[in-house]
Amino acid sequence: MQLQLTPEDQEIITDLRGHGILEEVDAHKIKAPNGFMAFLCSDCDHIRDKFEFLCKICADQRDAERVHLFALHSGGMLLSPSSPTKKGNEHELFKLHIADAMPMKNVDLLISKCHAPCGAAYAQGLNFHDLLRHTFEGKKYIKEGLAGLRVAVFTQICYPGEDANGSKRRTYAVQGKKWWEYAEQKNII
Repeated sequence: MQLQLTPEDQEIITDLRGHGILEEVDAHKIKAPNGFMAFLCSDCDHIRDKFEFLCKICADQRDAERVHLFALHSGGMLLSPSSPTKKGNEHELFKLHIADAMPMKNVDLLISKCHAPCGAAYAQGLNFHDLLRHTFEGKKYIKEGLAGLRVAVFTQICYPGEDANGSKRRTYAVQGKKWWEYAEQKNII
């Protein structure tokens, strides 16, 4: 059963797009000639689309897809020490794995990806603002102590309509500086 965006999340997403916080992904801005690591939700209804998108943007950088994948239920939110979707100390565990992968694979970029609708977020009563807040808190946490690590936040939105699954999927880069200014202004943080 695929979830549908709540009316609240639809309004939030429209507002974020209007503020220029959610932008189309430009693969050439990513600058990852050796490939990158990606941390995303393992949602079985969207995994192919998510992984194919990552492979495509990687291939736009180089002649082959080179995506070092980490995937677990609720994705980028798990990197936040305060995420209510955690079951334990996933943020610490993944920080160790990312630290190992950086020199082993010669990559310095992590794409931390969340999506909406997100069953893990909805199960905890979280809206899209909360989901982004935890994903960005995770970005901040994961960069601490990992010299040279760059982290980009992406989100995939499944809008109602169009495809055989009843949704239209779009992936956006989430502009961090704009997000934090917006979140402070809206008293989200």
